[in-house]
Amino acid sequence: MHLGQQNPVVDGISLKELGDSVLVEIEPRRKGLPFLKHVEYRIVSKCFQIPVQRRYSDFEVFHGLLLQKFIYRMVPPLPPKRILKGGEI
Repeated sequence: MHLGQQNPVVDGISLKELGDSVLVEIEPRRKGLPFLKHVEYRIVSKCFQIPVQRRYSDFEVFHGLLLQKFIYRMVPPLPPKRILKGGEI
């Protein structure tokens, strides 16, 4: 990716031409120690097809960076950490 340009280019294709979208899925099983379980999210770029796993705390850090970098822009809030699913917490 070349960053010095108005329209960044990835492997000869501009990001605008990529039309990339991202799929975020919740991993079916919680991970970690029995008393410190956490949920992981699987993220896949439609363009690059490389899945990565991230935790909610990773999204919190990224959200904080966006708020610092884009002070005068509207950065949507993150969804709540815990989502009720069928009455479960």
